[in-house]
Amino acid sequence: PVDPGTLFERPVREVWLEVGFGAGEHLLAQAAANRDVGLIGCEPYVTGVVRMVRGLVDARLDNIRLWRDDAPVKNWMATAPQDLGPLLFADPAGPAARMMAAPPPDPETGIQMALRTTWSLACTGKFVWPIPDKGLKKRLHRIAAPTLIVWGERDGLAPPVYARDFEQAIPDARVELIADAGHVPQVEQLERTAQAVTGFLAGAGGRA
Repeated sequence: PVDPGTLFERPVREVWLEVGFGAGEHLLAQAAANRDVGLIGCEPYVTGVVRMVRGLVDARLDNIRLWRDDAPVKNWMATAPQDLGPLLFADPAGPAARMMAAPPPDPETGIQMALRTTWSLACTGKFVWPIPDKGLKKRLHRIAAPTLIVWGERDGLAPPVYARDFEQAIPDARVELIADAGHVPQVEQLERTAQAVTGFLAGAGGRA
């Protein structure tokens, strides 16, 4: 089991849970009044989460963590390799998925790849699971550069609704959903992703 106190960047005296925080008024007030307490908020409605994120960014509170029950991020670390395809790719049988699943050319390379994957998953589990946000929301408002958020329209790992959350939290951001792409649009739809990025950079350059 995970100690919820470890989800916060600094030590907290207690951890409180509020299920169904609405627009976040009570949760924000409790967080501001009890800075030594960590609060975890759960809310099924997107509009409430968006309003809560705005309030959290404006108040610059670092003792609240959010989890979207309506769109949970899949636990990719506990997913068997043969089940990752539908999470990562819009077309699990397509060329991009087949390329990623292709066996290495020799056994030694396969061993090294397995070791690197195990190490990467262990590090990921240490720092971002089970709740990935460990303070990012309170920093996003500092991003001053125009920002493009590229997301696969059929991402089975992290649902595209999170792209909209980032868009709301970053001052000058917009979302580009890549059609017929999952979690790795730069692999599955390279040309569409490149067009989105180069088009954005051309426009951002003109505003700089």
